[in-house]
Amino acid sequence: MNYLYVCILAIFSFNCGATSLVIKSSFSNKNGTYAFFDEQISLTQAKDFLSLETKIWSYEFDLESPSGEFEKVETCKVLTKKIEDGYQAFRYSEQKVANARRLTCEMWRVMSKLTSSDISYVSGFEHDLNLPK
Repeated sequence: MNYLYVCILAIFSFNCGATSLVIKSSFSNKNGTYAFFDEQISLTQAKDFLSLETKIWSYEFDLESPSGEFEKVETCKVLTKKIEDGYQAFRYSEQKVANARRLTCEMWRVMSKLTSSDISYVSGFEHDLNLPK
């Protein structure tokens, strides 16, 4: 365990002499877009997530308007607009899926806005037995 703390301390010590610390956002090459699109999309930069807003999914589903009209949804942009306009899933059991898809779309929007930071909150983080609580 002490070895782990020494390694973490050594990693963060390299930036101690720097006048400004820049923490760049980074993204894994492994992502979960395969559940939405025919092919897995490489998302290695924040700007890559912008394209997902209008990219057509590999499936579509219907949402019902408050007046009883049905419309197909196949992109994040359309899904967000329809839900804002009061559309819901035809079946109650499918509403959770629509909500989950909307949440994923919102997450992609937030990730597209990530930028570098000059503030780290790691110094305030305590890794002890209270963490799981």
